[in-house]
Amino acid sequence: MTENEPRIFLCHASDDKARVRELYHQLKGAGYHPWLDEEDLLPGQAWWAEIKKVISDPYNLVVVCLSHNSVTKRGVVQREIKRALDVLEEMPEDTIYMIPARLEDCRVPERLSDLHWVDLFEPSGFEKLKRSLNSEISKRQPGRQRFGTETELQSILSHLSMQEIRDHYLYREETHKSLLNALTTGKTEEYVKLALGIADPAGNYSSAEHHLGWRIIGENTYESVFELAKSLYACSSPRKIPGIIRSHNLNYLKISVGSEMALMLHPDIFWVANVRTVWANLLIKYGDNYELANAELELYRDSDRTSEMDYQIWAEIYAQLEVSLERLHNLGADEAGRQGVKPGKLKFLWADAVASVLYHYSHK
Repeated sequence: MTENEPRIFLCHASDDKARVRELYHQLKGAGYHPWLDEEDLLPGQAWWAEIKKVISDPYNLVVVCLSHNSVTKRGVVQREIKRALDVLEEMPEDTIYMIPARLEDCRVPERLSDLHWVDLFEPSGFEKLKRSLNSEISKRQPGRQRFGTETELQSILSHLSMQEIRDHYLYREETHKSLLNALTTGKTEEYVKLALGIADPAGNYSSAEHHLGWRIIGENTYESVFELAKSLYACSSPRKIPGIIRSHNLNYLKISVGSEMALMLHPDIFWVANVRTVWANLLIKYGDNYELANAELELYRDSDRTSEMDYQIWAEIYAQLEVSLERLHNLGADEAGRQGVKPGKLKFLWADAVASVLYHYSHK
């Protein structure tokens, strides 16, 4: 994503903020440049002037998020739609500028009915939206390639041994079971040593690779790490993981180590933000351009190693990874099928295994 790339304004009703926030993170994680009021407005800015500025720039695009709320509600959302329609009237007919996107099964307002819409509540909805965005962005930036296509990533994965990935997955699955047993039976010291990668690096590669295990114990206590684990285990929302880690405020135990603790407790719903998964996300973002992925990774690796990266940045990185890791899981499972290997059932543990082997294969 570059600063001169078109902004994607997310027009929506305030009642749909939570769903639109998820779309914002999906787009950002896929390498686009979305614009959302709560993320992009600065304190003190005249909010309507800034919104008009983004909408009125014909270089940008507008995604109109439709729901029962937005099609029946008066107010700012209707002003935003009207402003975008005025801009659309001045543009060539073959230009994609305004994309109606239904968040749920609702009627499309008559004034938008001439535009083909996308149903984001359908499984293929986001991919269709991306194709539309890619088509128009490539016209506006003819020298810029949109990276991260399915074909490119499939080609990369075809060079990997899916049996090696499965072996990696199975070992981590057994480690996951050992961690659950230690946690649920109250074996504090046994759990903590494994969860911090001391007893076995597979318990937490993020901690083991940066030699943080004994440092975390020395600066905190076994009991405080165990309490964090209990909070992570009781959580059911991935979006709350960074906040839980921060609230426990353990020295040297930041989002990379903490999110891996969460992954190893609930690998079907939580994922890890570490060097390998961030790099896999960047590789998807930049296609098979290893140089660009490695260059951006360095911004995170140094901070991750010293545990000094700002919490807000890592929280945002964590949120962005979900879409990329789900995609990596699906493509890895497809490639495993082609190689006659059974993929892992635990979604994010399998995605982590694919990311790990992919990273080591690419950094030999």
